[in-house]
Parts: sequence; structure tokens; C-alpha cells
Amino acid sequence: MSSTESVIPNFNEEDTMLDIDQEDVEPLKNVGKEFYIKRHDTNLWKYQYKRKRIDTVCYYFLCSPPLSSCSTMAYYHLTSDDEVCLFISDYKHEHKDKTERGIPTEIKEQIKRYFEMKITTPKAILRALDHDGLQQPQIKTLSNYLAIIRKDNYGPAHINVRDLELWHQNRKEVPDHYDKPFCPSFENSVDNDQLMFFRIFITTKRLISNADKTKH
Repeated sequence: MSSTESVIPNFNEEDTMLDIDQEDVEPLKNVGKEFYIKRHDTNLWKYQYKRKRIDTVCYYFLCSPPLSSCSTMAYYHLTSDDEVCLFISDYKHEHKDKTERGIPTEIKEQIKRYFEMKITTPKAILRALDHDGLQQPQIKTLSNYLAIIRKDNYGPAHINVRDLELWHQNRKEVPDHYDKPFCPSFENSVDNDQLMFFRIFITTKRLISNADKTKH
């Protein structure tokens, strides 16, 4: 299996990750295939990075110019000294919203799904995106987005007594679910410098029921 000069510029929107061109590439003297493809990617593809696999090295390309609204990706790896396999993602080129910045919406949704699956670190999420053939954001951009997800799910990283009191107010009602936690009681003392404290009581209906049945 091998790639041709035309496989990248003449991208077919119906291609999938498994579509591989069968024509041969005429080798260029003293020029490796990595540079051969780089020299012909100016219209549609732009070289991004390479990643080592167990038995080879993959070279990744994104849409050129790189638009946040376009998730199309391609990569190739050498199968021998004179053959190369090229894989093209099955995303269609989407260039309608050229002003969108940051992580594309569909990638954000996928990152949220990873987070719900307990895949929560930037490196683990990048590996998961790579495994699924999806566009990978810059690690700094990803870290910033993960901070937003954590804040939405768990609240701010630093809280004060006022934040804690508001948290109690939003969770003091007894829920219908037997195992859902709630906070029936909260008290604090911050006026006395000699005696500053807060107490918070978190429980579930099941715990209260079990405690009521316990004999001392």
C-alpha cells in the first residue's frame, strides 16, 4: 500500500480512516517521504507533529489554514523503505465559521464525555482523542477548558465561608433519592477571633434510616 502526490490535494469528502490510495509514489532522490508530503500540502494540509508508535512513526496533518471549525485530520506512516500508508479522517471540511476560536464544539463535547468516563488529565484526554482519530487541542488550551469543566461540576477551587453557606442553602432540602447526599445543617462563627469555626452536616436518607435502627 502506498500514497500518491494527489491523495492529499484531491481529498474525497466521503473517504474514511480506512481509505488508502493504492497508487505508487515515485521516490525523490535524497528526499525522504516526510519532506515529500510537506512540499505538497500547501493547498489543503499543514504538517503538525509526529508521534511514535510501537513499530513506526506517524506524521499528522491538519486542515490548512488551521481553522478551529474544521476537524479534518490526516496522518501517514512508512510501511517500508519505499511505501507509505495514508489515513484521512471521515470529518467533512467545515469552514463556515472562520471566527471560532479555541476548541471546536464537537471536540469539547467529546472531552466532556471523557471526563464523565473518569478520563480527566490532559495527557489521558489527548491519548483518547488520538485513539479516536479526533483533533487534539494544544495542551494549555485543553488544561484551561478542563478547569472550566471542573468549576462547573465541583464549584470554584477556592471557597470561603460564604460560598459554603450558599452551598448548604442549595442542598438542604431532603431529596427523593435514598442515597443522594444533602446538607440539613450548617453553622459557623467568624466574629470571634479567639473562636472561629464552622460545622457542616452531610448525610443521606439511607444513613439516617440505618442510624435510627442501630441499637446502642
